[in-house]
Amino acid sequence: MRVTDTAIYGRIGHHVGQARQRLDAATRSLMSGVKHDQPSANPAYTARLTRLDRDLARTDRWTQSIDRTRTVYQTAEATIASSSELVSELQAMAVQMANGSVSAADRKSSASVVLERLADLQGQAKTTIAGRFLFSGRREGVAPFDAAGNYVGDTVGRTLPIADGRSVAGDVIGSEVFGSGATSAFAVLADFAKALETNDVAGIQTAIASLTQTHDQMVSARTRVGVVLQSLESTSALHADHRVALEIRRAELADPDIAAQSSELSFSENVLQSVVETSKRLMSSLRSATLE
Repeated sequence: MRVTDTAIYGRIGHHVGQARQRLDAATRSLMSGVKHDQPSANPAYTARLTRLDRDLARTDRWTQSIDRTRTVYQTAEATIASSSELVSELQAMAVQMANGSVSAADRKSSASVVLERLADLQGQAKTTIAGRFLFSGRREGVAPFDAAGNYVGDTVGRTLPIADGRSVAGDVIGSEVFGSGATSAFAVLADFAKALETNDVAGIQTAIASLTQTHDQMVSARTRVGVVLQSLESTSALHADHRVALEIRRAELADPDIAAQSSELSFSENVLQSVVETSKRLMSSLRSATLE
């Protein structure tokens, strides 16, 4: 008889324990805001959640890479736009100065203006971002041009991935914008200033053609920069959409159904209460039977 009582008490304890575990699980789920607060509770769920988190992290890395590259290209676009406008103004000046009615004194006076613009252009070529030269390619710690206008930066540049199977040039090469050496924008402006200083009409006429070529080169460079910026913007939008989709999928997977969880909590409380009451009655009956 004593063995039977022990077994019954054991079963009572087992059922009460199960009811408490169910109530504890329902409480943890509702309070934690996740369906499963322990990975071992559902390995398949945990694996799917891990994959989604990994995809989200990778999307964020792509977005960060795009943001950094966008800053480079937006700065380059603004700088090239300013440089091409400067050259365009000098084109108009060259046409005016080539006119036979312009005096030598006026040409000499204009030479100082061209030299000022040359200094401005040299400064634009040395534009930096966070202390790194924009137009030096991978040699970002070195100014892109020497005093003679020779390009001394990197001519290859970096290739930056911005999505699976998609990448863009990570640098804007200075020689593709300003030229290099004797045909650089700097040499063209210096020659123009010298022609004005010496009242060399033929040299001024040559400068008109050289300035046109320089301007065309800058316009082409600006167009290429614009194409990359468009690619960055469209890819960034795709990543943003993909991230929203991933967040939705993660929420559907990880976030609990509040109504269902509340119902489960209420049900678990009732089950525990019922098991406890039933156990009390059964234990009371067993004690009465033992006393008899």
